[in-house]
Amino acid sequence: MEAFQLSLGRSAEVVDMATVEFRQPVAERGRELFEGIGTNRACSACHIDAGALDPEGINSNFDTGIRNLSLFGFPDNGFGDGTFNTPSLIEAARTPPLFHNNAAATIEEAAAFYTSPTFASSPAGQFGGAFVLTPDQVNEIAAMLRTVSIIDVADNSVDRLRVARQPERRQFLLQVVISEINASINVLTAGPVPLGPTAVERFIAARDLLSPLFGREAQPGDTEILADAGELLATIRGLLLVDGQAQVAAGQR
Repeated sequence: MEAFQLSLGRSAEVVDMATVEFRQPVAERGRELFEGIGTNRACSACHIDAGALDPEGINSNFDTGIRNLSLFGFPDNGFGDGTFNTPSLIEAARTPPLFHNNAAATIEEAAAFYTSPTFASSPAGQFGGAFVLTPDQVNEIAAMLRTVSIIDVADNSVDRLRVARQPERRQFLLQVVISEINASINVLTAGPVPLGPTAVERFIAARDLLSPLFGREAQPGDTEILADAGELLATIRGLLLVDGQAQVAAGQR
């Protein structure tokens, strides 16, 4: 069981947040704020590289007061001590609603929570107070997280399309990749600031190649189509990051 659990998840970080540079200024400003540059607290103190670990490699539990924002209008006083382990933020922008009680409908709302009196008065907030961020700065952090999430999708989709060259795995993986592409297009276009317009075009082009393959028997030429779609998706990282920084082996900053 231990070996199986250790085999799950990422073997590499999506980006090294301390050194990467985003091409879109709004996302780059968000990266700086995430690292604590120009504000009173750093998101990276708990989410190194936007993951679930702190700089010491520990996944900690915190009571941030989020249970007081139950959708039902009263505190979420269930089992436990009110603390929750730090989640990865890589997938957050494409998996709303967010928090254990679905209290945030978007990544922007989730980021804004940490500027709120609810967080400031929580046990976690009392260590440094609420984050001091303007609404625009909240959106900048969210734009960066939206961008990181999409880079993760593109990287994973390239790998899945390689495996999809095996006919027996193809239909399931096509379904996953097409679904993730659709989610990525929404993540890039549905926020307060449109992100990565050329990346959106590449996602659409890859989807147009892949969609005819889904739901039918394998045919000659399918492998070339999968390769062409994979090549389109492989360009996403370079479109969104200066120099297209490669993935960083987990723990190797």
